[in-house]
Amino acid sequence: MLKGLLDGGRGNSEKRGASIVRLDSRRGDAVTGGAAFPAIAQVEAYWEALRAGRAMPERGEVDPRGLEAALGHAFLAQPVAPGIVRFRLAGRQLCDLMGMEVRGMPLSALIRPDGRDAMARIIASLQVTPGAATLVLDSDRGLGRPPLDARLFLAPLSENGAAASRFLGCLEARGAIGRTPRRFAIAGVSIRPTGPSSQPASRFEQPQLVETAPGVAESASPFPPAPAAARGGRAHLRLVKSGD
Repeated sequence: MLKGLLDGGRGNSEKRGASIVRLDSRRGDAVTGGAAFPAIAQVEAYWEALRAGRAMPERGEVDPRGLEAALGHAFLAQPVAPGIVRFRLAGRQLCDLMGMEVRGMPLSALIRPDGRDAMARIIASLQVTPGAATLVLDSDRGLGRPPLDARLFLAPLSENGAAASRFLGCLEARGAIGRTPRRFAIAGVSIRPTGPSSQPASRFEQPQLVETAPGVAESASPFPPAPAAARGGRAHLRLVKSGD
C-alpha cells in the first residue's frame, strides 16, 4: 500500500549522443501542478517522452539540452543500496537549499530525519516496480527559515540492461530559502506504476495523495560546507566522479 510507504507498516559523461527531446511544462499538471512547479512538470514530461511506452527510459537517452529550463532543479542519482541513492549530478537549487555541495550525498539528506525511513521505502518501491513518484514536501521552519512549498519528482532509468540503475529527479521549492540547510517532511506521495513488478507479491494500490505518519527516526549526518565559490553562478549539473 502507498500508505505503508509512509507509515512503515508499523507492527511488523556517461553515454552521449542521444536525440534531444524538448518539452514545455504543460504535461503532468494534474499530478505536479505544472503552473506552480514548472521545472517538476518539465522533467516529468521529459521522462515520459523518453519512456515512449516502456517501463523506463535508458540513461543514455537523457540529454541535458532537453532539460535546459529545469537544469537548476534537476538531478541524476545512483542507487548504492536498496532504498538509498546518492547524487551524481545536481542542479544549483539543491546546493542552495543545503548551503553546500551535494554531490555524493544521499537524497535523504534533504529529508528530515523522521521521514528518511519513508523516503527509503519510496525509493525501494521504484526499484521493484517501475514508476514515477511525486512527493509533496513541507519544509522545516524556524528563526531565519521561512516556509517553503516544494515538490520532488523521482523516476528510474535503465543502463546496460539493468533496470533502475540510475534515477532522474527534480526538486523544486517556492519561497525564500533563508538559513540553510533546509530539510523537508514528506506530506504526501503519488506513485504511478509504468511497468510490471519484479516481485509480484509486492504490489501497491492506485496512486493517491496520502498523509504522512511518523517513521523511524534516523540521526542526521553533518556535511562540510562547500567553498563559497560553489554557491553562485549559472544553473547547471555537476559531474560526480565515483569509483565504480
